[in-house]
Amino acid sequence: MPKIGALVKVGNYPEFANGRIGRVIERESSNRWLIELEKIPSLNESDPVILSLLESEFTLVDNGLEGFLYPYSRYYGSVRPQNMVFNANFQEFSLRISYLAALQTGGKLSPSAVYEQAKLLWDELEKSKNNLGISDEEPLI
Repeated sequence: MPKIGALVKVGNYPEFANGRIGRVIERESSNRWLIELEKIPSLNESDPVILSLLESEFTLVDNGLEGFLYPYSRYYGSVRPQNMVFNANFQEFSLRISYLAALQTGGKLSPSAVYEQAKLLWDELEKSKNNLGISDEEPLI
């Protein structure tokens, strides 16, 4: 049974996703899982691609170092696809900010370089929120 955040490889169904890598973002039912496909820059995918797949339609990818470098926690908020996608984007934002902080603390990046990178990451997260149609007055649960 896959864990939330596990890397998977999509099988033969659906055809357009055959062989693509994704991440488990939520358990939908006893044997169905929501999988967010990794973006492929050459396809110009602006919106995330989320599939609802049976466990038999994907295989787990060994993600030893990947799981260590890119931890992913389960989402416990309001279960709506746009909330789960935003949560995944927010976790990635948080991870990148922590890397920037570590690099700046270690003297590898200047404060101004860290600020500029953090600003770009924030703009990207804000764009994600707006594209997903998440309002500021959304209920917590």
